[in-house]
Amino acid sequence: LWQHSTEFSADTLILNESTGNVTAEGNVTTQTMMLQQDYETGSQIQTITRGSGNLFIYDESQRHAAYSGGASLSNDTFTLNASSINVILEDDGQTLERIEASDGVELELDARWVTGTSLTYFDADGRYEMSGNPVNIVEETEGECRSTTGRTIIFYVTAESVLIDGESEVRTASTNGTCDALKAE
Repeated sequence: LWQHSTEFSADTLILNESTGNVTAEGNVTTQTMMLQQDYETGSQIQTITRGSGNLFIYDESQRHAAYSGGASLSNDTFTLNASSINVILEDDGQTLERIEASDGVELELDARWVTGTSLTYFDADGRYEMSGNPVNIVEETEGECRSTTGRTIIFYVTAESVLIDGESEVRTASTNGTCDALKAE
């Protein structure tokens, strides 16, 4: 099923024309156009986002897309993998509000690789919030990498700083080394 740059492919695909809802099951792949913040210019830009999973459900009235069963979502700036990924749009149905992911979350973003249990991304301010037991972030800086763990990690697309909290249960720790070795840990 396709219209302009939006495409849905699956073993089974159901489009409810009266509601605009879409359900896709089995070998699901999607391509959608969304408006997202460009944090360098402060304006909105159109991005093509690709998704996949075993099940995809889009609820037009809620402006909510849900991927599950080995879910993946990516565009030119990030790659996100998790058991389930939810994409919530603004009321206009085109502008990204937030992305939520849970269970086995893996995020690759520029020179950052983050793993944890849950993720929420807020497009309005480019904020990522991850939690887990532990969350691990590997950051590349000047040819070397640093790995940091904690219970929660908050970082922004445009900022180099990362807020890490052990929540008194997990010791926050950092180590330096090669990127490949730290990502494999």
